[in-house]
Amino acid sequence: MSDTLLRVEELGKSFNAVRAIDDVDVQVNQGEVLGLVGPNGSGKTTLFSCVTGFVRPTSGRVHWQGKEITNLAPDQIARRGVIRTFQQKMVFPRATVRENLTMAWGNRRTSERASFTSCDDLVSFLALDEFEDKLATDIPFGSARKLGMGLALAAGPKLLLLDEPAAGLNTEESRELAELIRRITVLGITVWVIEHDMSLVMSVSDRITVLDAGRKIAEGKPSDIANDPAVICVYLGEKFAKSQSAQ
Repeated sequence: MSDTLLRVEELGKSFNAVRAIDDVDVQVNQGEVLGLVGPNGSGKTTLFSCVTGFVRPTSGRVHWQGKEITNLAPDQIARRGVIRTFQQKMVFPRATVRENLTMAWGNRRTSERASFTSCDDLVSFLALDEFEDKLATDIPFGSARKLGMGLALAAGPKLLLLDEPAAGLNTEESRELAELIRRITVLGITVWVIEHDMSLVMSVSDRITVLDAGRKIAEGKPSDIANDPAVICVYLGEKFAKSQSAQ
C-alpha cells in the first residue's frame, strides 16, 4: 500500500481575476509533518480550504487514499478523517474546557479515536487538567490554542491540518506547541501545518512546501528550504537563512 495519504494535482482557484492558487501539486505522506509556508496572500489557507471542501477549486484534483474527493462537501471529507483547524479560536466560549471537549467527542465525524479512550485521556494529552473546569474564555491564550487543537483531535483525524496554530503565542507557548505536534504524530496522525513561526516549522517538519503568489516555488527538507535562494528572496530573508546555517 502506498504511503501517500493525500495527493493534490494541478490545483487551481480563481476569485474573479485573481488566481489565488495556480496549478499546485502537493503530496502528504503517512506519518509526516508537512509544513506549508509563504508570504501573506500566497494562497496557503485557500489551498487548505480547497482540500477540505470549504472552497471549490477552479481546476485540478484532490485524492485521499487513492480516491478523488475534489468536489465533496466538508462534512464528507471530515468523515474520511481529514480534519482542519482555523486561524480563529474555534471553541465554545461559554462552556468549560471539559464541556468543549465532551461536545466534540460526542459529535466526532469518524470512527477514528487515535489512542484516546475518553475525554479524560484527551484532557491529559493536551496538558489542560488544571483548566478543565474553567470557561474557555478564562484560560490563557496558549491553552485556548491547545483546546482548539483538542476539538479537532476529538473528531478522530487521520490527517490534521493546522492553520497558523502558533499565531499570537509567546516563545514558551510556541515551544509547548511544537512538542504537542510531535506527540500528535506519535499517535499515528499525520500533520499538515501552515505557520509563519519559521523556527517552529523548521523544528517539527519533515518536509516544507513554499508558496508564493499562489504557485509552489520550493519543496524539500527544512535544511534545503533554509538555503533555497528563491525562498530566501521572497520569504525568509538573508538574516534567517544565516541563523539557520549557523546552527
